[in-house]
Amino acid sequence: MRRKSREVNLFSLSALDLFASALGAFMLIAIMALPYYLKTDQQLKAQYDALSEQNATLTAQLGDVERNLNQCQQQLEASAAENQRQQQQIAALQQQQNSGQALQQQLQQSQEALVRCEERRQQTFLIVMINWNTTPDIDLYMVPPAGEVFNFSKHNRTYRDYPNSRALLSVDSRPGPGFEVWQIPVASVGSYQVFYHYFEGSGAVEVTGSVYHRDGVSQLPVQMMRAANEGRAVTLIHVGADGSVTLRAPTR
Repeated sequence: MRRKSREVNLFSLSALDLFASALGAFMLIAIMALPYYLKTDQQLKAQYDALSEQNATLTAQLGDVERNLNQCQQQLEASAAENQRQQQQIAALQQQQNSGQALQQQLQQSQEALVRCEERRQQTFLIVMINWNTTPDIDLYMVPPAGEVFNFSKHNRTYRDYPNSRALLSVDSRPGPGFEVWQIPVASVGSYQVFYHYFEGSGAVEVTGSVYHRDGVSQLPVQMMRAANEGRAVTLIHVGADGSVTLRAPTR
C-alpha cells in the first residue's frame, strides 16, 4: 500500500498570503474613503444649488457683457456715421473755401482791372493835325515834355529817331495844299509845344489845326504865315494828371 505525501505546497501558501495582503489594503482604503461616501443627499443638493446659482450669476453676467458689447458696437457704428458726416461737412466747407478763394481771386482781378481802367481813364492820347489850302510847304514841329523835336527829318516813323517814344509825325505833306499829323497813343503829363515853319513857297498862307484827345477836339489858333523861313510858336498843349487837355498861349 502506497504512503501519502507529507510535502507542503509552497505555491498555495504564497497565493493565500498575497490575497490576505490585498484584502487588508482594500479594507484600509475603504476605511479612508468612507467619509466621502457618507455624504448625505442634502449636502449634494446644497452643492448642486450653489453651482446652479453660480451658473445663473455667470449667465446673467454674460448677458450684461453681451448687452454692453452690443451697445459698444452701436456706439461704434454711430461714431463711424458721425465721422463720415463730419468728413462730408469738412469736404463741403473745403469746397466752399475753394469757391471763396476763387471768388476772392476774381474780385482781386476785377479790382486790378478797375484800377487799370481808372489809370487808363486818367490818360489821354493826342493827335495834332494842321492843314492849309495853298501851294507853300508848311512844316509842323512838336516838342513834348521830354524835349524831343519832331519834324519832317525827325519823324520817328520807324522808332529809330526816338526809340523810347511812341510818338511820331505820321503824315508830312510837301508841297501844299496839304496837311500834317503828329500823334502819341499815351500822352504823359506836361506841356507839348506846337510850332509852324514856312519851309518854302511864296505868298501868305492860312494854317488851321485841331487837337484830338480823350475828351474831344480842341481847335488850334488860326495862323497866317506870310513868307518862307518864317517860324512861329502856335500854342502849348497841357496834359494834366487826370488826363485833361487845355490849350495855353505859347511862351515868348
